[in-house]
Amino acid sequence: MPKIVDKAQMRSDIIDAALRVFMQKGFGATSMNDIAKEAHVAKGTLYLYFDSKEDLLNEIAHKHFEQLRHKFMCETPCNTLKTFLACLEKTLLLTKEERHAVRMFFEVFGFNFESRQFIHTYRIFSKDIISGYTQILECLQKNGEIASTVNPQSESEILFMMLNGMMMHESFFTTNTMVIHATIQHYIGKGLLQDDQPA
Repeated sequence: MPKIVDKAQMRSDIIDAALRVFMQKGFGATSMNDIAKEAHVAKGTLYLYFDSKEDLLNEIAHKHFEQLRHKFMCETPCNTLKTFLACLEKTLLLTKEERHAVRMFFEVFGFNFESRQFIHTYRIFSKDIISGYTQILECLQKNGEIASTVNPQSESEILFMMLNGMMMHESFFTTNTMVIHATIQHYIGKGLLQDDQPA
């Protein structure tokens, strides 16, 4: 009886193997044969799933941004400024594994940030996060939680850029959680508050 192959699991195993080899040898020095050996599959089998190592790299980027999407997006409804700020703060509290994943991503992709596929994947990711934040800020504005002068779209773009940079910094240099808390409360929270609302 022929062995039943879980194609989704095989694809995932190959992606993980490619990431390990890219980390060890660098993207340029890695061959599809290296990846096949690491994944314990025949080279022909590898090509059934991916046409090239560039395809694998794009898949790794997609997987990374999907993981980040869950980190950036708020899991619970943000009906108050307080709950939204708590969501943003949680985004920056990275586990050891999350810090490692971000550092590894930059090591593998360091040279490839200008590729058309990478830029496309990043644009979709950033657009989704900014759209989510915009909806939250519009809701908070409607509820009188933030200033009526705030532009939800522009503010969301600024928030995304700030959090993106802070997450990168947090991945390489662990920050005191009190500093993260103060940054969120002071620079973001106070900036969104109505003038007549207490901080």
